[in-house]
Amino acid sequence: MKNTSFIGLASYTEKDAAIFKGRSQAIDDILSMLKRNDIVVLHSESGEGKSSLISAGLLPKLKSAGFIPVPIVITDKLFESH
Repeated sequence: MKNTSFIGLASYTEKDAAIFKGRSQAIDDILSMLKRNDIVVLHSESGEGKSSLISAGLLPKLKSAGFIPVPIVITDKLFESH
């Protein structure tokens, strides 16, 4: 039987929340921090799953808790001259 929960190198999105597994403690910890603090910084090495954790794990939980999350993505393009 094929494992359908692993999507390779692509990031999980909010649509993948049902198959995103194994990070529930981290999601609950971050949600708890967000309820207590105005700013929470999530930092780790590239490829560690930050985007997937936020998109497929945290955003659905925030929405179900009554929050209205507004994702902001900062890219190098912000700093390019025109």
